[in-house]
Amino acid sequence: MQGYELFFRNYVQPKVYRDLLEKTFGSDWLGWEPETVLQEIYRVFSVNPPSLIRDKIFATQTFLNTELFWDDIMAFEDIVLAFGDRHVDPDLVQVCLPGELAYGVIVAEALNKKKDFVSDITSYVRACHVEAGVLVYHPVLKFAQPKYPDEFRKGIVVAVEKRIADGASVADIDHESPVEVQLAKALDVNEYVQERLARGEGVE
Repeated sequence: MQGYELFFRNYVQPKVYRDLLEKTFGSDWLGWEPETVLQEIYRVFSVNPPSLIRDKIFATQTFLNTELFWDDIMAFEDIVLAFGDRHVDPDLVQVCLPGELAYGVIVAEALNKKKDFVSDITSYVRACHVEAGVLVYHPVLKFAQPKYPDEFRKGIVVAVEKRIADGASVADIDHESPVEVQLAKALDVNEYVQERLARGEGVE
């Protein structure tokens, strides 16, 4: 795929923009102001990226230049949203879906930077799961998985994780028990992540 086409496609992973911009501009682009980044993209590729793509490029730049993804709630949220092709409004707190959180962390780690999240971000991830009614977290979000104090929720987590490990699918669910309901939600998150990753495969 030619470079200019990447500026009009959703599902492109941030590592693809990093690689393209570093190949084109070297590491210099990491220190440029947003206006300069856009000017140089236009000069070389003759395109003005739409807002969702601009957000993803700037989120990638922020991720690579700072440790805010792990240290600041608002930056974490904005980067996750941008990586998932959602509009970013820095002035608003926007609740991310569990699938968006998992996908965002996966593609962020693909940029070869990783460290522990501060406790505020762990709390934010948990709040997003509470909002969605999800008890069992995607494996990449296990850093935030609560250790539930009650046996009821503990049992659900163990049962759901076993069903997933055994290869459960949506077709196996009857939605008539708390375990089945949580299994369905966990599988929905997994499906969302896998679909986004699959759509981004092969885009270079």
